[in-house]
Amino acid sequence: MRRPSPIRAYLWWGGLFSATLEGFWVLATVYAITEVGLDAFQLVMLGTALEVTVLVSEIPTGVVADALSRKWSVVISMMVIGLGFILTGTSDTFWPILLAQMVWGLGWTFTSGANTAWITDELLYAGEPQTVVDKTVTAGAKIWHVGGVVGLVTFGLIGYFASLATGIIVAGILTLGIGVWVIWAWEEHGFTRVDEKRLANSARVFKGGWNLARADQTILTVLAVTVMFNFGAEAVDRLTDKRLIDLGVPLEDEPIVFIMALAAVGWILGAILLNWAEKRIEKPGEGRRLYIWLSIVAALGTAIVAMAPSLGPGVVGSFLVRGLAWSVLPVVAEVWVNRQAESESRATVQSFLGQAESIGEILGGVVLGAIARQFDVPVALYGSALLFAAASVFIWRSKSGVSLASA
Repeated sequence: MRRPSPIRAYLWWGGLFSATLEGFWVLATVYAITEVGLDAFQLVMLGTALEVTVLVSEIPTGVVADALSRKWSVVISMMVIGLGFILTGTSDTFWPILLAQMVWGLGWTFTSGANTAWITDELLYAGEPQTVVDKTVTAGAKIWHVGGVVGLVTFGLIGYFASLATGIIVAGILTLGIGVWVIWAWEEHGFTRVDEKRLANSARVFKGGWNLARADQTILTVLAVTVMFNFGAEAVDRLTDKRLIDLGVPLEDEPIVFIMALAAVGWILGAILLNWAEKRIEKPGEGRRLYIWLSIVAALGTAIVAMAPSLGPGVVGSFLVRGLAWSVLPVVAEVWVNRQAESESRATVQSFLGQAESIGEILGGVVLGAIARQFDVPVALYGSALLFAAASVFIWRSKSGVSLASA
């Protein structure tokens, strides 16, 4: 069989991995709430354990991608994530599920940054301009949404007709298969492996990435806002479905059907918005304006979920924050950082972005999780809404406005 082109290989990988990841995510969330019976604090602690693992592992694994191989970093990622998924589906108590979160969190760090760095170097090696790289990254985000919808429907049906645990295990097995496919489909011409003095070269790559991140006003601003935004995002990610179930998702039927349908519609709305944003992000100042307005949308949606008196308004709020805001904000950040980074440190700088996400989510997991246990889930969600609003103000008042406007 003939190998696909780098763009096709990148897009196929994104669609396939998104299908298994998002299918796993919705199944695992409902599984933890309805079958394992975890409370709000335990749910948030799962995310905190995952993000602590990501924080500790992100930079070393990013350096592995920059010093050894972007392709093989992604292969390792698929294998470790697949094992983490399988461990989740075979566990029925809190501590094994927490361990599984840490396993697949470790696997995630091998992909974080490496996939974008791989396609960037392959396209630049082939003589394509930076605009093609940017369009490929945003196209990958759209394919990610398509794959996510397919995965939500497919694994939702598996969970309904078989069991939630079965669907989770199948997602893990298929993720292992994606890793095998990457070995065949991805070539690596634009990257030169470091075969000697790897430790010294890895340290040099890390230092170069750190110096760039510290000196570049745009990267610093995006990293700061990412910490702030993800401080609030952890509670939204972990508690929204619990809030909706508390508001009236019928448990006498399979709740996975409702949650799956809700997530799929949200992803479709997000794909439409992402397609619109893709046409605007190249214009001066549009990236900055998108970040501001979508942070406001996230704050509004989260507040609606928190104050909703019934299921209907809660669903609307969920669409706003998870269907719309969540769809574009990470892409804007990734494109900005990718433009600013040099080739040899690109994966490491992207890993800094992943670390910023982890720091925010760890802080948010501890603080907002404790608030949810001490008071109630809506109180924690109100805290998230305030943080999203603060992030919009930070970007609006940022002194790096000129840099952000031109990014």
